[in-house]
Amino acid sequence: MESKKSFIGYIEQSIARNWDRNALTDYNGATLQYKDVARKIAKFHIVLERAGIKPGDKIAVCGRNSAHWAVTFLATITYGAVIVPILHEFKADNIHNIVNHSEAKLLFVGDQAWENLNEDRMPNLIGVVLLTDFTPVVSRDERLTEAFDNRNAIYGQRYPKNFRPEHVRYRKEESPEELAIINYTSGTTGYSKGVMLPYRSIRSNVDYCYEMRPIQPGDRIVSMLPLGHVFGMVYDFLYGICQGAHLYFLTRMPSPKIIAQSFAEIRPRLISCVPLIVEKIIKKNILPRLDNTIGKLLLHVPLVNDKIKASACKAAMEIFGGEFNDIIIGGAPFNADVERFLKQIGFPYTIAYGMTECGPIICSSRWQDLKLASCGKAASRMEVRIDSPDPVNRAGEIICRGENLMLGYYKNPEATAQIIDVNGWLHTGDLATMDAEGNVTKTTVSDELKVSGSENITDYSNLSDIKNLSGDEKFTKSDDGKIVWENKGKNISYQGTTTEATPINVKVTYYLDGKKISPSDLAGKSGEVKIVYNYSNTAKTEDGQFVPFLALTGMVLDDNFSNVKVDNGKVVSYDDSNIVIGYAAPGLKDHLLNTIYNAEDYIKDADIPEEVTVTADVKDFSMNMTLTVASSDIGDMNLKDTLDLSDVQKQMDELQDGANDLVDGAKQLNDGTTKLKTGSKKINEGAKDLSKYTLQLSNGTKEMATQYTVFNKALLAGVKSAKSGADKLYAGTKSIKTATGTLDTGAKSLKKGISDAKTGSSQISSGLKSAKAAFEDTKKSQGLVNGSKTLAAGTKEASAGVDQLVDTLKNTPDSIQKNIDEVIDQVKTASGGTIASEKVLNTTVEKINTAVTNGMELSQVLAANGLNSKTYYKLVQAYYSVQTLEQVKTQFTKQIATSASDIKKLTDGMDALKTGSSALSTGIGTLYAGIKQLSTGADSLDSGMSQLKTGSTSLAEGTGKLKTGASDLNDGMKTLSEGAGTLSKKIGDASPKIKAGIGTIDTAASQISDGAKTLASGTTELKDGIVTLADGTKELKDGTIKLNDEGISKITKTFKEDAPDAIDKIQETLNNGKKYNSFSGIDKNMSGNVKFILKVQEISNDK
Repeated sequence: MESKKSFIGYIEQSIARNWDRNALTDYNGATLQYKDVARKIAKFHIVLERAGIKPGDKIAVCGRNSAHWAVTFLATITYGAVIVPILHEFKADNIHNIVNHSEAKLLFVGDQAWENLNEDRMPNLIGVVLLTDFTPVVSRDERLTEAFDNRNAIYGQRYPKNFRPEHVRYRKEESPEELAIINYTSGTTGYSKGVMLPYRSIRSNVDYCYEMRPIQPGDRIVSMLPLGHVFGMVYDFLYGICQGAHLYFLTRMPSPKIIAQSFAEIRPRLISCVPLIVEKIIKKNILPRLDNTIGKLLLHVPLVNDKIKASACKAAMEIFGGEFNDIIIGGAPFNADVERFLKQIGFPYTIAYGMTECGPIICSSRWQDLKLASCGKAASRMEVRIDSPDPVNRAGEIICRGENLMLGYYKNPEATAQIIDVNGWLHTGDLATMDAEGNVTKTTVSDELKVSGSENITDYSNLSDIKNLSGDEKFTKSDDGKIVWENKGKNISYQGTTTEATPINVKVTYYLDGKKISPSDLAGKSGEVKIVYNYSNTAKTEDGQFVPFLALTGMVLDDNFSNVKVDNGKVVSYDDSNIVIGYAAPGLKDHLLNTIYNAEDYIKDADIPEEVTVTADVKDFSMNMTLTVASSDIGDMNLKDTLDLSDVQKQMDELQDGANDLVDGAKQLNDGTTKLKTGSKKINEGAKDLSKYTLQLSNGTKEMATQYTVFNKALLAGVKSAKSGADKLYAGTKSIKTATGTLDTGAKSLKKGISDAKTGSSQISSGLKSAKAAFEDTKKSQGLVNGSKTLAAGTKEASAGVDQLVDTLKNTPDSIQKNIDEVIDQVKTASGGTIASEKVLNTTVEKINTAVTNGMELSQVLAANGLNSKTYYKLVQAYYSVQTLEQVKTQFTKQIATSASDIKKLTDGMDALKTGSSALSTGIGTLYAGIKQLSTGADSLDSGMSQLKTGSTSLAEGTGKLKTGASDLNDGMKTLSEGAGTLSKKIGDASPKIKAGIGTIDTAASQISDGAKTLASGTTELKDGIVTLADGTKELKDGTIKLNDEGISKITKTFKEDAPDAIDKIQETLNNGKKYNSFSGIDKNMSGNVKFILKVQEISNDK
């Protein structure tokens, strides 16, 4: 990866360079190419800009891994806002607190997480948006609402010729120290702390990923780790995006079945995961093939073993897809047996150690360079130290600094000052050692509480990152170290990390044939071996006084060892093995020499051992794990009663006798261990039964879940189809609503024309009656003239009314047809001229709808017809509009046909009126006769016009009701469409809850019970073994007391006369052991004792 000045530049260039490559896929779902991601980011930026979001504002995202989660992240940081990823597993209270504490303006949330949240608890948000489809479910700002409503229109105006690679121009960070991410930690007490990660940290981590394992554009990555955690965010997401990779999101909890299925289908090039996933897969699928006598034997046969290892490695890799370059393992310690096996077969893996505060990488190494059980070496651009005077042999706190380091905790300078010192070193709180090559190995501390009574248990501890190892009891911890545990009647074992180094340490040095040799080089060698265990003791009481510790080192050497000797201890043969117990009291002799007057004259030659040396002849050296137990409780002593002996050597002989007793106790301890092993075996058998039947139970529930998934998928598809149909109907009713409005307007015009015609016909009738009366009464000649004038005026008005009526009736179908032609012209333009007639439109839409109804994907049908979805929806809208207008045209034409007789009467009457007017000019007699005839026709005309007026009024009222009904129909279809969408969401929301309740538990319950019984049987025998082990430990302690009573205490006799206060000082020193009752802290009302168990890893000669 070439160096760039800006991390945003990484993203910008990757999107432009990989424009047509696949980018983000929701497993078994939709895929976004890099160009799709860019266009969604562009619309996202429009929303942020119009909603008033500014660079530096906080935007929170909380949900399962998905393509839309990734789009939200990328759109936020490329806009210049600060992203606040929140783990979706967090409880609602913690999510509310993080949103409020971070001062987030917007929250993008998954639908499942949203169900448990309360928007009223997050008052500072201006909006909440669902990740599923970027729909705002809460909007407290009109600008945000308008931004979402108009984003597509604004996008079209801003990029009229579509969005292209040259438009990818994002705001760059102003400096490497600019804040990019606030990632809240998953703390064990109180609310999470917000880790502020600058662009410097993110860029350095992504660069390191490339340095360790380069990937190429198009390479596939499966995203299993939660993107809300910085480990998954960097390794699975940001690194892949910057390199143009294709990311797959599992979108739900990655069960072993889903993982195996996805790996087989996707065949990823890079995998990141926690150790437990690898351990389960290897233990279940690979180790059983070799964990037998023949398999173990063949692993030691030259040539054959290479083929077996290669075969095992290939089989293991195939489970993970077979095409990956590396598996990145981090987040927890790796099982030593599994790691040793993977190294042996050459399986490619990398161990990564880090923390959120370093974004996340501190140490990492690939398997070829990795020391077994270590965390690897310091990452590039990072310094790592162990805060210890002897980092190789004495554990100290891991401290680090470098480009990966955070800016601090958001709005929490006190916590920042506690973890980052004045020199810029971050104190991790983890204990570790570091060898000469820089390999770091972590250390942890465990405590156990003996529980009695029913009240909650108060303890005190300086440990951090405390985890309950034995049960589910919860605790609260105050700033002063006080811990209050729930009391459920069971002992509580817990583990944590501390910055304090253990006061007792052991350094082991190996020699072969007189020459110093490393453990790895000694493996498989033969000759005379010497092993030296050198102990150190820096324990002090609270007032600074030396605390004596007795260190007992035990080991079991197999029959490859002979002539076994130990200088300070005992060797006992047991079956085919040699049990070796060595003891020492580190620092005690030096302390006595430095605190007692003239002590050197009396005890300088006293044999108070500081180390243990074991010698033996060995063939094919290998050695099991060695344990050293160091205890400050070395028994009750009263030195003033034990001053009878005078010979130091004789007293040391008695010290040897005490060692013999220790060995006897060790034998009994070994017997207990044997029983413990037997009980463990039965527990293992019970566990296998339990696992077997639990698997059956799991299969049953999984099968039901699978069937439910099929049902649910079909149900959702049906609802989706219903919603699609409702949307189409809604679009159609909109067209009907418009058409009925036009029809209503025409009907009102028709009504007015007929009303005018009715007025004219009434005037004609009146005029003709007057004329007739005038002719019948010859004395009224002047009335005849006036009547003719009235007749002429009425005739003129009637003619105009009839013309208007006829024109209206004639033009209405043409007007409707004009509307249809306009729709067809729009379709022709939208389709590029391919659809230029009503017939082609109907055939095209009906053909597509038939294909979709028969099960074909809409996208496939559109592609086959050379259409896109946008054009298709325009065609559908036009199709239903044309169908509606044709129906209105047909109904109107039918209405005209029904009224044809009345119209004919109207025209006939007008003809008669014209004939009468003509006859008036030819003669009064003829005129009178014509007037009589016209009078009769005028009456008929007036009657017909009355009927036509009544019909037109009814027609106008009908079209008005039709308009109202169409509007109601449109509103109803809108409600139906929205209801279908709500139904789809409710079904989608309810589905996981229904599925979660599915289980076939009854049948498997009895089988689980049987497995539990077997397990209980093993537990009983295990308990017996533990009792025996306790007895052995007691006898070992008795031997320790004898060692002190009859050995060390008698040393004081040799200087009784010259140093009378020596006895008191030795007694005081020994009593200091009782004062040292805790290493990690203890409540003042509790008693305790301390034992340090120091483990030296086994040395295997496996090749």
